[in-house]
Amino acid sequence: MSTRALEQQLCPTGSTLYYALGGLQPPERQVFIGLFTIHNEMKKLVFARSDATILKLGWWRHEIDSLLSGSPGHPATIALAGWNGVAMAGLTSWIDSLQPLLGTSRFEDEQKLVEFCATLTEPLFRSCDACLGNDHTDREIIRNSAVAYLLFGLIQDLGGYLRAGVVPVPVSDLDRLGIAADSLLEPEPSALERLVHAQCGRIAGLLDSLPDQRHAEPQNDCRHIRVINAIHMATLKQIRLSCRDVVNNRIDLTPLRKAWIAWNIMRKY
Repeated sequence: MSTRALEQQLCPTGSTLYYALGGLQPPERQVFIGLFTIHNEMKKLVFARSDATILKLGWWRHEIDSLLSGSPGHPATIALAGWNGVAMAGLTSWIDSLQPLLGTSRFEDEQKLVEFCATLTEPLFRSCDACLGNDHTDREIIRNSAVAYLLFGLIQDLGGYLRAGVVPVPVSDLDRLGIAADSLLEPEPSALERLVHAQCGRIAGLLDSLPDQRHAEPQNDCRHIRVINAIHMATLKQIRLSCRDVVNNRIDLTPLRKAWIAWNIMRKY
């Protein structure tokens, strides 16, 4: 698979990543495509319920070693070839940190869920930041954006995760709302509404907490993150309006709406 084909698979026209990465120069976009593809593969692995996941994670660890030695084989690692070697070294610790997460299917409380999201996704956002040459980005922006990014995906694809045997919301939330985990695919509508509103509020709270660095230098600082965050914030409003349908349908914005949001972010920053 070519890098171009990998890009079309990861961020087809109309997707959030399509607009978020659209403003990057080709060399940077290629690295981002590789990083986000690896993240997607890691996300599949940690939620997979198979004995083969340890072997697959080991394969990826070997592939990162091959990348560092100059002989990548996977399209995602080939896309990373030529990137700063010091920054790439962080990929090894990222892969190694995921072994305790393998087989995850429940989260005891909000803290456990947030820690999971940070472990899986913060290295992705930090690596993307390093690719742009940023070494001054506020850690809060990186961490909260990373956690919000994964939390958003979990609630947007709630039905898919539930059908795969994963409950991507804190068990403590279910207990508080009196919802049985095994009834989530056919929940009582008002209970589902309260649950979805709680998850959307958690994500919105993270995004609202981010400092405004509009005048930070360089002007493209974290622009890709800002596009993702803005599109997700607008989508959260739509999910709240359609929350009783979130188990059966993936709620999303139209490509035109996403393009408008992305254009406004690019114009401001």
